Amino acid sequence: MFYSYHQGHTTTGESIPEVLRKRQESAKWNLPYLQAILQDALWLNPKLLSQTLFEGIFRVPPGYELDCTPGKPPILKQQFQLIAKTPSPRLSLNEAKDQLFEQLLNAVTRAAPDRHTALELSGGLDSSTVSALTRKIHPKTSLHAFTHGTPNTIPPWMRDANFLHDESRWSELVSHHLQLTQHRIRSGFNLELIIEKYAECLGGCSEVLFPLLNHNVYDLAKRYEINTLLSGFGGDEVVSQHANNALIEFRNQKAYGRYAYERILKKYRELYSSKKISRPYRNNTQNRQQANSHWPYLILSNTPPIRILPTFKTVQSKEAAYIQGELSIHWQRRIETSKLIAKAHGIDCAFPLADPELMCFFHQLPAHFKRRHGHGRYLLRKAMAAYLPDSVVWRSDKAGATAPAAYAQLVEQLPEYFLCRTDPNYTGVLKPYINFTQLRKLFETQHCLDDNIIRLSVMVLMIMHYEKKLETGSF
Repeated sequence: MFYSYHQGHTTTGESIPEVLRKRQESAKWNLPYLQAILQDALWLNPKLLSQTLFEGIFRVPPGYELDCTPGKPPILKQQFQLIAKTPSPRLSLNEAKDQLFEQLLNAVTRAAPDRHTALELSGGLDSSTVSALTRKIHPKTSLHAFTHGTPNTIPPWMRDANFLHDESRWSELVSHHLQLTQHRIRSGFNLELIIEKYAECLGGCSEVLFPLLNHNVYDLAKRYEINTLLSGFGGDEVVSQHANNALIEFRNQKAYGRYAYERILKKYRELYSSKKISRPYRNNTQNRQQANSHWPYLILSNTPPIRILPTFKTVQSKEAAYIQGELSIHWQRRIETSKLIAKAHGIDCAFPLADPELMCFFHQLPAHFKRRHGHGRYLLRKAMAAYLPDSVVWRSDKAGATAPAAYAQLVEQLPEYFLCRTDPNYTGVLKPYINFTQLRKLFETQHCLDDNIIRLSVMVLMIMHYEKKLETGSF
């Protein structure tokens, strides 16, 4: 949802173009925000979480709601508090497992009404969990599952790349186990169509790549007359371990004894290699730095300082920072963008793992339920053990990629399209911020495999296209 407040009147809309049309005013670029997203990308300052590319137009991020009082400026309020006023009672591992399963089931039930529902299935734990619970809710319904595969023809430059290896075998295993109708997507990515269609849909650009790479899923789902598409996205950010600094949390939870006991077992039984019991926990929460490999292609008056992300003393504080956008805006922007693009296809895209009640419950659980015996997401694995194959529930490798076929085609098509659509003598809104000469030179000489540069280039192309739409007044 987006809104604007002008002369005592609040205008709301489901998208930026809708608000622009309702306001009937000339659109003005929000230049500080434009510079910020080009420079900082997903490491955007959390103070800019509700900003958009246009002055006076704001977004209502996931997890927030708009409080409108006639005659007064609207106020953004959080929909829920992660820390409950009354702490939940201490639970045993089995009690927590049972309650987590109920919370997961309720979240999927709320997201998957009795309509024509389909699934995004990568074969990872998160999407497999959502798929299994959907099957439990709709045991006799024909369910479609959409899976990204590797390209039909693998270009030489990506044969040895880590992101090549998809999760096909895992998704096939889950699909067979749950009796899903699986669709493997390997081709059909049209960069020109995607740039133009979604620049107009979003009112500018996408700050995240995956919803664009996911175009063929939405397109195929529309052909099958799908009403609701369920995604497992959100598990990493919301319902996962974030517990590498579990030793501190163990002490806070009076659980240091279990840690010490496991450490003694490892020392005297030489169990370091067995994976049955984890290595000693360490507080290795890092001061992660923002990505800056795309900065040479920006016009910067001076090199900005790299924003160092904070260290957290507890697992809960780190989880809260992820959910509230203090570490990265990634999950907010991906959910928002996916919903907008899916809606353009007449589809409701839902994210059960980002359900507020589920997040609040999971957030209060102690860290040693979330990481145990070398397994992250331990409680989630335990809760789903009876509903998925063991090889999926307990797998520890993560060799999969995000839409490898679509990504390969994006990399293949981007140089020619970028060179065709950009001009070194460009004089539009991006001129003060983008070094078009350097960026064009890069695409003239090689395939670019840097995600930050690819994201920057796609944003540039989308903004340039929407800029032309604004000039003609056809937004």
